[in-house]
Amino acid sequence: MRGAWHPLLVRCARLRPRAEDAEETDRLAKACDDWDDLIRQAELHGLTPLVRRHLDAADAHLPKRVARALGACTARHRLTNEVRFRVLGQILRILESARIPVVVLKGPSLAALVYGDVGLRPMRDLDLLVPRRDADRAQSVLQQHDFAIVEECRGAVPLDHHLTPLSTESEGVHVVVEIHRQVFGDINRATLELEETAHEEWLTFDAHGMRARALGPAQMLWHLCHHLVDLYQPIRLISVVDVVASAERFAEVLDWRRIANDYPVVAGTLALLDELVPLPPSVAPHARARRPGRSRDVGVDYTGWPRRIARAGCAGRLTDRVRDTLRPPEWWLRLYYDADVAASRWRLMLRHARAICGAAARRVKARASTSL
Repeated sequence: MRGAWHPLLVRCARLRPRAEDAEETDRLAKACDDWDDLIRQAELHGLTPLVRRHLDAADAHLPKRVARALGACTARHRLTNEVRFRVLGQILRILESARIPVVVLKGPSLAALVYGDVGLRPMRDLDLLVPRRDADRAQSVLQQHDFAIVEECRGAVPLDHHLTPLSTESEGVHVVVEIHRQVFGDINRATLELEETAHEEWLTFDAHGMRARALGPAQMLWHLCHHLVDLYQPIRLISVVDVVASAERFAEVLDWRRIANDYPVVAGTLALLDELVPLPPSVAPHARARRPGRSRDVGVDYTGWPRRIARAGCAGRLTDRVRDTLRPPEWWLRLYYDADVAASRWRLMLRHARAICGAAARRVKARASTSL
């Protein structure tokens, strides 16, 4: 469900504030009647530092307690990210000594290479891609250096794409680390292992004195588009920023013709995101041409099974749960199913029904395996 906070958060779901948006941002801020809810949602969407950035740029008048809360949250993200970067440097040093190659995915790479400011892009954990043959050894080596299995994940059904998360405490910050065998999970309908990454296109950045590698621009954008949306987790607006800001950051060096051939989901995703947050001029021409008119339900997320989201006032009503499962919002359907902006809604709903059946089958299989 979207609340009154949604228009303002969407307005702030851009890396850089635009002068032409300042008046509208200020108007939306003045209309906000529940700042506690907005700050809570900004945290859930990973947008708090950007919300503060946009409100400051618009010179929006905020209640003092709200300005203090936004400032405190932003400062916390910066401090915890700085700790995560220090831990990342430590991990890279450990894995280098063990002669295990590694590519850093998502958060740290984006903060350093796209956002250009460690404090602007909140992070949940550190995702590290290593060769499949070295994944277990990497896990073992880190455990020898005070990284422990996350207790609540111990005994969980093993995943193919990453091992059981590890964690450590550093300067009072709980840092979670995932060792990935491949970039994508089984729900993403794509595979990419370290040996398949384009080594000649790897990007690099500094991680507390260590040279960290990241995916090349094309594969990074491909990964972010798939990571944006899935059956199990709500769409986070920071993931929208990740896709659009990465496309803008690398627009001049990307081979857009090759991307259209090798990663068609990218252009489709950009076209659909353009309906929510207008694309920058350097990116807009590369988005796939859409059907006439906008998609219905733009920005509306999926709330059916296996999501754990209850509709307000309808919690527990089976008919509503079934309806939400079998009739997803059109915009979400197109975004999830390979951003196929040309396919008919009914064709996409059939694909969705097959995906739900597949998810149910996987859940039954997982429960059966854990009961043995």
